[in-house]
Amino acid sequence: MNFLKSIFVGKAGHYHILGVDVEFRNYYTTNNIDLRIEKIVGNVGFKLVTQGYAHVFVHEMGHALANKLLNSSSNGQERIAILTQSCTGYSSQLRKNSNNLKDSIISAAGPMFDVTFCICKLMAAAMLIKTKNAYLLPGALVLAVGGSSWMFGEILYACTSVINRNSKGDFRQIANNSSVHLICASVALITQCALGIFATIKLIN
Repeated sequence: MNFLKSIFVGKAGHYHILGVDVEFRNYYTTNNIDLRIEKIVGNVGFKLVTQGYAHVFVHEMGHALANKLLNSSSNGQERIAILTQSCTGYSSQLRKNSNNLKDSIISAAGPMFDVTFCICKLMAAAMLIKTKNAYLLPGALVLAVGGSSWMFGEILYACTSVINRNSKGDFRQIANNSSVHLICASVALITQCALGIFATIKLIN
């Protein structure tokens, strides 16, 4: 029950999920991205309506699980923290890979996990809309707004982190590893978004 409160309203808490230590902290930080974006994401209304804490959790779990899979011999404990005031997060085991390819895959896993979550929400919204039940439309709207907002947000975050050389963002790390890695990760993310939107439209029709 406490975990659900953390996911939906940002309640502070400490959990152990799929071998990963997860902590929700009532704390603020900046990720060196456009402060205008920070103000939007950190807005209480935006966080609640779009289920922002859940999206940050999924994003960071993507990094942590990819790291566990690719570095199974590592003895280090995977830890992620969701900072509830700024609605941002970080993974403690990132940026410790000597293998650039592994590091790029782990960096790309976070955004791609979240986009998958976004697509699931959009498809759920589409199915609710297809029922043509007026009572379900508000739920469909909430799911659609949350899914589309964070899908766009992941693309925007990727772009701004590449442009801003001082950024510690995922796609800046990929760009630092290799331009080829950056191209592949960008194509993969954009393709994933496009296929998700196409599938949602087909489902509605």
